[in-house]
Amino acid sequence: MKMLCVLDNQGYAVEYQSLGVLYLAGIAKEQGNEVQIFDTGLEKNKTLEEVISEFSPDLVFMGVYTPSILTDYKMIEKVKSLISKNSKIIVGGPHASAMPERTMNECKAIDFLIHGEAELSFAELIKALATGKNISEVKGIYWKENGKILHGPTAELLQDLDSLPFPAYDLIQKYDYKLPQISVGKKLALVITSRGCPYQCTFCHKGTFGAEYRRRTPENVVAELKWLFENFHYDEVYFVDDLFTLNKPWLYKFFELLDKENLHFPWKCLGRVDSLVQEDYYEMK
Repeated sequence: MKMLCVLDNQGYAVEYQSLGVLYLAGIAKEQGNEVQIFDTGLEKNKTLEEVISEFSPDLVFMGVYTPSILTDYKMIEKVKSLISKNSKIIVGGPHASAMPERTMNECKAIDFLIHGEAELSFAELIKALATGKNISEVKGIYWKENGKILHGPTAELLQDLDSLPFPAYDLIQKYDYKLPQISVGKKLALVITSRGCPYQCTFCHKGTFGAEYRRRTPENVVAELKWLFENFHYDEVYFVDDLFTLNKPWLYKFFELLDKENLHFPWKCLGRVDSLVQEDYYEMK
């Protein structure tokens, strides 16, 4: 099948890649599908209409976000008017996970919605669509049938994060993301090494990654870094984990592997100040 991922930034050039979309694109490619990414804020050579006409996607994926939800709906409706009647639109993302039924009700053009952590559900859904399998057995999805919104069983959180393919960074090399420079580097990659957060901050909704903290192995992360540096010439890294600093044994093992592989680069991360002591900061630097 052919899948088009549409990143809608309302015509504005954006700073950051969509790491979630890159992971799903990587999964679709791993299953043998043909995948393209179209970024409305950065594409200069073709219009969305031209890409859809030339590519004729069977599936279109879009992430939806609360601050931009009304314009997201408009873009989904526009895409629906451009694709064939047999093509399907799949949505995911934090807004979809927080309010799945409301999202489906407010945008009639959506065919399928992925609730929560998307990779396993996404892989199962596109395989079902390709083979004609009953989609009611697919975990973590919502769909419409005779005007009624239905959903499958709840999907489990992915435990083995190393099992995921690396994000499909090859599909966005045509775009120039103007990410804020950390230090002396020129090209910044986004990398996530863990998922979930055990803290209970009142402002946070854990609809996507949940409260269970899971982490890739340090070896797997180092392998991705080497792959990014050698193949795509990235030279700075932003670790976008909610809590990159939570597991100190993991951190120290990771730093040890970076030294062993002679990987030295500017980087930044997210974490909690109260989870570290002064010695940890010295090691991080």
